[in-house]
Amino acid sequence: MNQLKLLLALSGTWLWLFQAIAQPVRTLIIQPAEQESVMPGVLPLPVVRKNVPDAAVYLRKILSGLHSQGYVLASADSIHRSGDTTMVWLHTGDLFRWVILRPGNVPETLLREAGYKERLVKDKPFSGTQMARLTGSILTQSENRGYPFATLRLDSLDITGTGIAAQLRYSPGPYIIFDSLEIRGSARVKPRFLETYLHIQNGQPYSEAGLQRGLRRLRQLPYLTIRQPYTVTLRNDRAYPVFYADHRPANVVDGIIGIQPNEQEANKLLVTGQLNLQLRNLFSSGKTFLLQWQQIRRASPRLDMAWEHPALLRTPLTVKAGFSLLKEDSTFLNINQQLGLTYPLSNGSLQTWVRLRSSRLGAAGTAAPAEALPSLGDTRLVTYGAGYEWNNLDDVFYPMRGAVVQFSAEAGNKTVLINTALPPEFYEGISTSSAQFSLQAEAKKFTVISRRSTLLAQARGGKLINQNLFLNELFRPGGLNSLRGFNENFFFASEYAIGTLEYRYFMEADSYLFLFYDQAWLKHDLRGSYLEDGPSGFGTGLSLTTKAGIFNFVYALGNTQDRPFGLNFSKIHFGYVSRF
Repeated sequence: MNQLKLLLALSGTWLWLFQAIAQPVRTLIIQPAEQESVMPGVLPLPVVRKNVPDAAVYLRKILSGLHSQGYVLASADSIHRSGDTTMVWLHTGDLFRWVILRPGNVPETLLREAGYKERLVKDKPFSGTQMARLTGSILTQSENRGYPFATLRLDSLDITGTGIAAQLRYSPGPYIIFDSLEIRGSARVKPRFLETYLHIQNGQPYSEAGLQRGLRRLRQLPYLTIRQPYTVTLRNDRAYPVFYADHRPANVVDGIIGIQPNEQEANKLLVTGQLNLQLRNLFSSGKTFLLQWQQIRRASPRLDMAWEHPALLRTPLTVKAGFSLLKEDSTFLNINQQLGLTYPLSNGSLQTWVRLRSSRLGAAGTAAPAEALPSLGDTRLVTYGAGYEWNNLDDVFYPMRGAVVQFSAEAGNKTVLINTALPPEFYEGISTSSAQFSLQAEAKKFTVISRRSTLLAQARGGKLINQNLFLNELFRPGGLNSLRGFNENFFFASEYAIGTLEYRYFMEADSYLFLFYDQAWLKHDLRGSYLEDGPSGFGTGLSLTTKAGIFNFVYALGNTQDRPFGLNFSKIHFGYVSRF
């Protein structure tokens, strides 16, 4: 009889209650049905609420709270309504407690990961919410270990007075493993590559969390777009996952070449321009090749090259190799070489790498007056680094919501190379070998303002730590991708922080107008050179996608402590990108 009362109290209290108070009320008064049924500290009664928009919802919360605290027989005994005032008489009932909840035949691994310990339940109030969390956690662990049809119930249930004793009864159901993965749609991706990239391989135990994680990772690939959620076909003890993805243009090729007479060298030509080449998903296996070349000023080229090879040797690892070159006219030449590995996570990745940097002075870099202390120097630096990225953007190219968090740290040994073109006194007090550290971080958040607009809030910064820093080693903020309103690589900084607010209004899904404001803080303190400034930039722009390609236009104004805002200092950034 007690068991029947318990089941009825848990499952049949609500229908007549909701019907009785379905209309909005101005005042709701809840009183105890029996004075002795009100437990001190559980629910101080009476409760008087004014202007209650939905009395049924409010009562549901109260009763659910009582049930979760062990008062499983709590119910509304009667209801009386007079005008806009409703009176409810509440019966709390007795407090039920666990005498014991035995683990039964549930595997120890599932119990441990679900957080079950017998002592945490014994002599504690019975809570339906707690039981739902426990059973849900055990079943979730099961479906991620190849048992998606597992069931869990209470067995040997015994209710004596207000004490409850029971044990868990677990039925795993059939063991299911993954079979071949299928891609449906126009996406040109090899299923074998995706099996490794998504970590859903033939023969692995079925995992619902693995499928959801795979879908999130699939959304991060720039060369395809998700058409609909995945489906799973079950045949015998095999699961055949199906992902629906279409091809998305992500390869980029654009550039411009300028040829003009060289004013400094007779009968010679000066070549300027830029080239941007991005080839993604090469051989339909996710491989990527990037090349960017730029030369706007004489004898000042910049070259960046990168290669990414995912699913290395049928593992989740991605190997990355990079090379960059930056020449500052005849002052110095920087070369950066990097080799690293990336391990994917559910919403991001872990990276580790080794980097070799070298910087060499040119003729202008060694032409310093003898009395000056060195701000430039020849160096060689080998560092080892690690980084983390978390990403849940809803779109790779045109996000409306979501966030990205990145940070990295490097440490290594720097060698200062003696340049015989400089006087020996330039190196007095400079250690030729020292430890150097680098820290960088970035966070950005997209918040939806309306159906067509979003707000980007972004913060990024970096810091170099070494007792003998040179100007040619520093960070180079400035330009379209960091601090708008200034030329590319305009500033030199050993420490910097840049905050950005940008409002985007989407005319189409892939075209938008935007307004932005960038605020920076920069600093470097070197031998013979010191700077601390707070430059800022603001402006407007347009990103327009057409059949011919993507046109980008940005108009920006920037100021520093030495240069106020002025139309004569404005910058116009114009770009064209052709994706295929």
